Amino acid sequence: MSRQRDTWIHGILAAGLFITGTCVRAQELRPAGDNAALDYWKASALMRTPRTVEELEIAQFVNTVIVELPPRFFSVRPDIAQWLLGERAVIAALADGALKPNCDFAVRRGNSPFLNLEHLPYMSALTQYGLAVACAYEYAENFQGVAGIYYSLLKLAHNLDQDNNLSSGLRAAEMLQMIVSDMEGFMSRDPSAPSVAILVDFFRRVQSPVFHLGAYLNAEGGRFGRWLLEDPAQVEKKLAMLYGRATRKPAIDKLVTLSPERKERRLQDWVMNYEARMIRLANAVEEPYSEAITILRQLDEEKNEMKDNEDAPGVNPLIPLLVPSMEKVYQRFKLAEAQFDMLYILTMAALFRSNNGRWPVSISEVQGVSRAPLPDDPFAGKPFYFKLVHLRPRIITRVPRWMADEEKLVFSLNLAERHRNDGNRYEEALKIYQRSTLDPAMSDTQQPVRQ
Repeated sequence: MSRQRDTWIHGILAAGLFITGTCVRAQELRPAGDNAALDYWKASALMRTPRTVEELEIAQFVNTVIVELPPRFFSVRPDIAQWLLGERAVIAALADGALKPNCDFAVRRGNSPFLNLEHLPYMSALTQYGLAVACAYEYAENFQGVAGIYYSLLKLAHNLDQDNNLSSGLRAAEMLQMIVSDMEGFMSRDPSAPSVAILVDFFRRVQSPVFHLGAYLNAEGGRFGRWLLEDPAQVEKKLAMLYGRATRKPAIDKLVTLSPERKERRLQDWVMNYEARMIRLANAVEEPYSEAITILRQLDEEKNEMKDNEDAPGVNPLIPLLVPSMEKVYQRFKLAEAQFDMLYILTMAALFRSNNGRWPVSISEVQGVSRAPLPDDPFAGKPFYFKLVHLRPRIITRVPRWMADEEKLVFSLNLAERHRNDGNRYEEALKIYQRSTLDPAMSDTQQPVRQ
């Protein structure tokens, strides 16, 4: 990426940082080769700390309630809007991070297989806070600023892929879902063409899938395998660390009576078999969904049988100890892929609306404004369900039953329903707020919640 293009992107991302429309000074732009993780730590550190009782009440409202409400609620709490609109330095640091291709949180600790993932809760909190700021920007009618924040937060979630492990990937998937849910509301309010252009630019730069489950599994298998073989004399101690407080420790029991030579050979066989199992999982998740889920279910069943018979001769105790159960983990990553793809399609649909004054009536019309082929539903292997409902798009991914029954998982984007529900939530929240001003002793449990 050239410096000229970096400057242009930074200008777009920072367009909403100053409500007066002041441009970001050129000397504030950082070199694109820097580590984005440093910008994200900086943004997290810059989040305002409450210093008074009033500011603490605002912070609690931001952290617990505002994510459930549409921007118009700020009309009754302009003090909270002002608090959030003052967080320009946080948003600037996020925008800096969005420019950089590398993101290294230094998760690895020498030769240890255990990773330093202390940044994950901070990044989740930063995402939630950034979404609250975006809500305030929308209230202030700075729509390009809103889109710039979404661009930065999407890039933050995408950058956690570089941690290359399951825990970071799952946390990033949770962050992505938060962003998807907020952007559904933003899109339901028919955003301006310039703000849509910023989001189109993001999706044209970042390819799906954004998370790479197979790479995570291969990396994990390699880390634990190398560590176990590093010093065979210490293997019982290492296994004890893995078992923790478990009452039964079959791997240790199977090694303790062996001579050093036989112990080392047994361990090598176990590790080779364990790494082969992780490679099988990694290869399976790269297959189409219908094939992958069949393989993973079979491997999960084999693992559970080994766990039930860990003491039996010939059973490799590292499999039940170290190999994750993959069916639902895989499906959760597939949902994240589907959410990203639905957001891509919705953004291209918004681009169509900007060009034509109406939402597209079919996914083929969306394809007409996309420079690349539209992604298929990763669960079904065919185009996403797309239909206009009350003149606004509805997009659905065909998830497994357990996901459809899970209220917290987003598998459908329905702009008409979201527009209606946001109006209802505003009216409900307004009534609760008006009652609370008359009755200060009103319980916090009466706060409005998402329908």
